[in-house]
Amino acid sequence: MTFPSTAVAAALAGGTGPPVVGTAWGVALVRDGQVLRNAGGGSTPGVLLDPDLPPFEREAAPAGATALVLHDVIDLDGVLAAVRAHLPDAQVVHRYVCRSCDFGTDPEAFADRHLSTKRRKRLRADRRKLSDLGAVEARWLAPDEAAAAWGRYHALLVDRVLDTGRWDATVADGDARRAWTATAGRELAVHALSVAGTPVSFRTGFVVGQRFLGLAPVAARDLSGVSLGDLHMRMLLDDLHARGATSYLLGKGDNEHKETWGTSTYDLSSVVVGLRDGTRSRAIVTAEVARQHLRRRVTERGWEHPLRRGLHRWASLTDRDYRAALRRRVAASAAGDGA
Repeated sequence: MTFPSTAVAAALAGGTGPPVVGTAWGVALVRDGQVLRNAGGGSTPGVLLDPDLPPFEREAAPAGATALVLHDVIDLDGVLAAVRAHLPDAQVVHRYVCRSCDFGTDPEAFADRHLSTKRRKRLRADRRKLSDLGAVEARWLAPDEAAAAWGRYHALLVDRVLDTGRWDATVADGDARRAWTATAGRELAVHALSVAGTPVSFRTGFVVGQRFLGLAPVAARDLSGVSLGDLHMRMLLDDLHARGATSYLLGKGDNEHKETWGTSTYDLSSVVVGLRDGTRSRAIVTAEVARQHLRRRVTERGWEHPLRRGLHRWASLTDRDYRAALRRRVAASAAGDGA
C-alpha cells in the first residue's frame, strides 16, 4: 500500500527528472540533483507505506544518488517503527500533527453523535438555502467529467488566493493540471457539490484501503451565510462509506472545520536516509535534516501564514504565469463568468 503511485508521481514530477520507481519499497521517486524525493512534496496529501515492506536495498538506488528523502510519511500502522527496523540510521523529523475524521460504518449515526444539535440544524438550513438557488447534488465525478472540471476547480482555488492573499503554487503549476488530467476520476477521486449544475465545492483525494487521503478541497467564496465546507463534508461521508472508507485523513493545517470534524490525530513526518558512505553523503543528510527542522519550527511558531502571504506578494510581482492567472480570474469574475 503506497502513495503516490507511479502515475501520479510521474505527472507531478514534471521537469524535475525521470521517475525512479521501486527504490523505496514501491514509492515513486524523482531525482532532484543527488537527492531522491517522493514526487509532489507539498502537492500530495501524504505517503502511506505498508509496514510489512521488504528491507530497502541501498544498492538499488541510482548511481550517484546520495540521499533519500520521503516527505510527509503518515505514521499509521506502525510504519515508522518498520522504517527504523529496515534502516536503523534513518533520521525522522516530525513535521505536522493532523486530524482524522473517523466516521466508521454509519456516517449518519456518527454525525448525530459527533455534531451538536445547533450545527445539525444549521446544516439542514444551509441545504434549504442552496435548494432555493437550484437543484443540489453531491457525487463522485466520472473521469471525463472530472477532467472537464479542472477549469472550475482552478477558478475556485484562485478565488481563495485572491481572497486570503496567501500564495498557492497550484495557481500557476502546469504539473498540477497534468496530474489532474491524468488521474482525476480514476486514482484521484473527485467529489463535487453542485447547485443548479454548477460545482460550488470540490473534495478530492485518494481512497487507500479504508482511508480517504484528502487533498486540496476548495469551495466557492461568494455564497455568504452557507457553510459549504461542513455541508459538503456531511454529504461526502455517505459516499465515502459506499466506497468502503471509514476514515477521512483531513491533512495539514488547523482550522475550525477540522476541529469540528476531527476525532483523532496522526503525524506527518519526513524521513532522511543516507545512501552512500562518505563526507558528501553525510553533509547532504545533515543539511536536509536541518532543513526539515527549520520547516517544523516555521510551522510551530505560526510563521507559515505570514510567509505564504509574503510569497503571494512576491509571486504577484515576479512570476509572470502566477500574475497572469490572477489577472485572468479577476477579468472573468468582472465579466460574470463563474468558470
